[in-house]
Amino acid sequence: LGFDHISHSQVSSKAQEKLILSVGSLDVRKNQIRTVRAAHALWKEGYNLKLIFAGNVGYKFKDYYPEIEGYLSQGFPMEIRTNLSDIEIHDLYERCHFTAFCSFAEGFGLPIVESVSHGKPCVVSALGSMREIADILGGCVQVNPSNQLEIKQAFKNLLDNETQYRSLIAEMKIENWPSWVQYSQELLAWVVRKPSERKT
Repeated sequence: LGFDHISHSQVSSKAQEKLILSVGSLDVRKNQIRTVRAAHALWKEGYNLKLIFAGNVGYKFKDYYPEIEGYLSQGFPMEIRTNLSDIEIHDLYERCHFTAFCSFAEGFGLPIVESVSHGKPCVVSALGSMREIADILGGCVQVNPSNQLEIKQAFKNLLDNETQYRSLIAEMKIENWPSWVQYSQELLAWVVRKPSERKT
């Protein structure tokens, strides 16, 4: 099938199909293969879902292509979309049911903030900065990124449990997250202080 097929596959949307979105470059460290496996397992169980990755593909991720091609050959509705504009990514956030960001390690984790800012729950790693962001923002389901069954169960709950889904939306606190303007103002204020007055 090859890279072009995976990148540009056009899978027709079905009525009531729920979209799972993962934003960010595809990389072994970011653990997207477990997102694929969890979604594929639920699709095999009869769940009407579609999985879309939005981000450029790292060379190591291509090691997973034979496995992904096997899923696609079964009819599994998955796409990898590269080089998207901000408008296209915004549209995917608006259309998705929830997002997944189950990385092993991140310096930050901006897609978590983006997901919550669009009012969409995020299944996120309970590690490092990702856990800190999830704790602050709410609206996230934290999982062990090494536990395939835990990721699958988190997906299943968000697909099945409307009460939990609405509860996550209600607890979102995106207004507590500083805007870029606020962040830059705080950074400038810190820079102009005397070294002895700076708090780190």
